[in-house]
Amino acid sequence: MNQISFIHCHNLNFGYSIKVADYKSAKKLNIRREDLKTVLNNIIDSAIYEKADIILFSGIFADVKNADDSTKEYIIDRFKANDLKAMRIVIMPYDDAYLTDSLYSRLKEIENILVLETEKFSFESKNTTFYRLDESNMDTFSENLNEIRTGDSFNIVLSSIPVKSSIPTEQNPGFHADDMNALDVSSNKSDVLGHESDPGKPEHEQNVCPEPEQAGSYEYEDSVYNKDFLNEVDYIALGCGDKRVHDIFGDGKVYCPGTPEPLVLHQTEPHGVYSVTLTKKSDGTTRKDIAFIEVSKRKNFAVDIDIAKCFSQDAISEKIIDTVTPDEENGYIINLSGEINPFLEYDLKEIEKEIENYYFDLILEDKDVRRYDIDTIIAEPGIKGLFTKKMVDRINAALSREKKSVLTKALSFGIQALDDKEINI
Repeated sequence: MNQISFIHCHNLNFGYSIKVADYKSAKKLNIRREDLKTVLNNIIDSAIYEKADIILFSGIFADVKNADDSTKEYIIDRFKANDLKAMRIVIMPYDDAYLTDSLYSRLKEIENILVLETEKFSFESKNTTFYRLDESNMDTFSENLNEIRTGDSFNIVLSSIPVKSSIPTEQNPGFHADDMNALDVSSNKSDVLGHESDPGKPEHEQNVCPEPEQAGSYEYEDSVYNKDFLNEVDYIALGCGDKRVHDIFGDGKVYCPGTPEPLVLHQTEPHGVYSVTLTKKSDGTTRKDIAFIEVSKRKNFAVDIDIAKCFSQDAISEKIIDTVTPDEENGYIINLSGEINPFLEYDLKEIEKEIENYYFDLILEDKDVRRYDIDTIIAEPGIKGLFTKKMVDRINAALSREKKSVLTKALSFGIQALDDKEINI
């Protein structure tokens, strides 16, 4: 019974290019670039723990135009280390232009590293053939299907071609238990997973890995990944697209683990690699055991905060810090929400600057904030409408910002008391 195990990694992106403004300072950007060294070590540690035969790097392993010499030296030295001498490393450059760079030239000189420069490379010791699929050979690739070996051998494709059809299908083919173990975040395959929920933590701090949203949600039409092609291969390691997509067609062939590290703040999903074991069964079919392992250095969280009972800019800042524990290691997108007093003035940029040092990275948004319809309240019969009209007149007549702030708070307290029959200060 033939078996092979590997780690599938996508777009490690050493030296990745991003605007300094996206990280507010060159220092912060350099920290993020250094983080990728930690991520590489996490990937290697996972491969060693899983007793993997191979590490597959599909996609942009290094953005050679932006990776400095010290980064390239670090990569070379890390791959020459003793703990990797018994493991194969297969790298598919995203673009042939990368091959002319000194990094890839030196990587090719390391004995256990295979850089896929051509369409096919055979790894005989594990009876496995690796195929490179990119734009240069996309049109002719399917013509060579008759050359693909079958039987006890494994056929693994490293591809930089996106799935061309994104037609959602109502019927999710799901996971076939006889052919593949479904993604199981509580699997004991690796203690690196650690996806235990903690009822004592708020939702944004839970370390639970959700199932990918797009699993089994694509169809074959107009795709290079046609059924004839998929029938001939055991695994297609996608190296394109930032988000994780588990079993794209629902038949256990095409996978994208997404970037192992979030490269922009809006990437709030878990980031990691796939640990894959392929086993040829006696009937010639391939069993796949696949687990997702988080390897990222940092995480990003999206948090909603209701500021309906905040009556000043300082109160909003305090509410954020009270809700989201200061965290200098991770990033946060905080969206303010709730119905607020129309006279409440605040500046998101000022608040962001005031509290940004509490978090590694921070973006504030207020797309779900709504303001009271004061005219409707004033039109109400009774004491609430009369009170609101009187307070609005006083706010409009106030000459100082401080006076307006005090009166605005009083208006909010008054409306709250008349609505709730109590004041929540």
